[in-house]
Amino acid sequence: MYSFQFRVNAVNVLYYSYVIFFISTMFSNDNSAIFLYISNIIIICLFCLFIFFRAGRIFLPKNIFYLGIIFCVLGFVVIQPISKSHIYSILIFFKIMLVCLFFYQVKIEEKSFINFINFTYLFYLLISVLFWLGLIPNPNFNAFLIKDEFLVSVGSLSYYVLPGVEGSPANIDSYSAVVLLINLFIRVSQKSRKFFVICSVVGILLSLRLTAILGIMLLLLLWPLLKYRLWFLLFNVTAFISFLLLLYALHFDLNFIMFNMPIDISALAYIATHARSIIWEQQIVILLYEYQWYDYIFGSFNVDMFNVPTFQFTGAETGKSQSNPHNTYLLLFFRSPLLTLGLMWLLFVNMYKRVDRKYYMPISFILLACYTNSAIISLENPIFIYLLVYSIFGQNQTKLNYYKT
Repeated sequence: MYSFQFRVNAVNVLYYSYVIFFISTMFSNDNSAIFLYISNIIIICLFCLFIFFRAGRIFLPKNIFYLGIIFCVLGFVVIQPISKSHIYSILIFFKIMLVCLFFYQVKIEEKSFINFINFTYLFYLLISVLFWLGLIPNPNFNAFLIKDEFLVSVGSLSYYVLPGVEGSPANIDSYSAVVLLINLFIRVSQKSRKFFVICSVVGILLSLRLTAILGIMLLLLLWPLLKYRLWFLLFNVTAFISFLLLLYALHFDLNFIMFNMPIDISALAYIATHARSIIWEQQIVILLYEYQWYDYIFGSFNVDMFNVPTFQFTGAETGKSQSNPHNTYLLLFFRSPLLTLGLMWLLFVNMYKRVDRKYYMPISFILLACYTNSAIISLENPIFIYLLVYSIFGQNQTKLNYYKT
């Protein structure tokens, strides 16, 4: 049993899990999530095997709380009727708990962890560019991106935005932004960090999405405040509460007056979220009118039920519909309200108590990106979950400095 333990170290488990994710993207299908589910089952088994073969070194009293949560999740799986729509809930929450347990008990040097993020991103960016240039066949080519909305013109230079390997610029832009902020604020290697800063900036400019650009600008502008623990927490909690208030305003069609001018909140949200608020508004109505009281405990997400019409930024109908809210918080909440609220509570509490200041910027961006992207804390790219959990439970961080609040 222990020979396996010595041959496979903790950081290699992260690399293996990333390779599994990457391979699964080559078989992605809008009509079926089977490869996504299979890849995550394999990743979960990988973490389980690693933890099992380290069982002799697990200090049970320290992990009993997290093991208890895992068993609660298993109970949640057994109690609720198992259906295709519940598979996502089961996998995502079980995966998060296992990653928490993994980072809680292993020691991964911060330099090794940051190198893991940088090297995997470089590989991801390279393959994305090769797909984009047509140098290698792209299994996720999406004709939807070949339209004026995604055409960038700079002088005599014109190009369509760079989609990631998954086929959407909405993923590579957030990925690039996180890597940029990591290398700006977590300085583990002066020699390589400049190179990865340049690579991530290239990724942001080629994908050219507002989430990354505006998110980074906002965080850099607020950095004089966000470097303090209390302001870091207040910023992220306030953003979350503001989002809940926006949903309330959208549902009840509320407006307000500023400088004697009426402000249409629906229209403002429509522009600010690039038409995503229309999806939220429709799905919130479905949640409120279709869910029974017990659905808020066990979840009752149904793809067909949450399938709503989508609109272009111009207001024109796309002629298509989808169940994806393009919002991580809503995606998780629709599937399991109780577990999502518990997850958010644990996240904010541990962010305040355990996260070191140098992680404030990338973590804040991840939480911001969740408002317009459902692929952040998800079954897709695991980097975001790994960074969130490592910032809280990474045991080889330097001793936390509690700055003035």
